[in-house]
Amino acid sequence: SGQVLDLSANGAFISAPKTPGLKVGSELTVRLEPSLFGWGGKTVGVKVMWQGEKGGSYGFGARFVGDTASVASVLQRYLK
Repeated sequence: SGQVLDLSANGAFISAPKTPGLKVGSELTVRLEPSLFGWGGKTVGVKVMWQGEKGGSYGFGARFVGDTASVASVLQRYLK
């Protein structure tokens, strides 16, 4: 599990522990604002663009993938 630390209309930096199976080019589904037990929230597809440290936190930079209108719809409430 990780935490979104930086968010833009095109992508995000997600802090997360080093994960051996996670590689640049991997595609994942990110759940924004899940409930206490990880259910609910909005999901968006991402592609891992790089891994490393940013602002003292380890994680990965990800670009949003999928239907642009759907991604924009999910992100609109977070980018105000």
